[in-house]
Amino acid sequence: MFNFYKSANISIQFDDENSLLRATWFSESENMTEELLKKELLYWANGIKQFLPKRLLVDSREFIFTISPGMQIWMAENIYPFYTKNEVKKQAFLVSNDFFARISIMQGVQEVGNITTESQFFELEEQALHWLMAEVNQPNP
Repeated sequence: MFNFYKSANISIQFDDENSLLRATWFSESENMTEELLKKELLYWANGIKQFLPKRLLVDSREFIFTISPGMQIWMAENIYPFYTKNEVKKQAFLVSNDFFARISIMQGVQEVGNITTESQFFELEEQALHWLMAEVNQPNP
């Protein structure tokens, strides 16, 4: 696992063997401003551009920041296009226990609309990794 970026809010790592880019949000993210969130998300987008992963794992279990509707639109316009452009196939989210943070993440993904990346939400990392590693577009049993 290659450590690509780390701050007080997020760690981004790349697993070349599994073509997996992983973001782990920390509880300090609760105190971010929207401008700082944008900066952190641009590091994420740069990781996608640099490594061209097929799979993304976002561990947002400690992500407490509530993403505003305006920020969701910014993400849809400035971050998610990297997914399609760089042929990301699947994205799994490990979701926060914080209700508002969880809902804002789910709404942010829904805001995107018609990207070609499959997205799923999980509470357990093992389930998320199992789903990510399964063949893309393979029917679920």
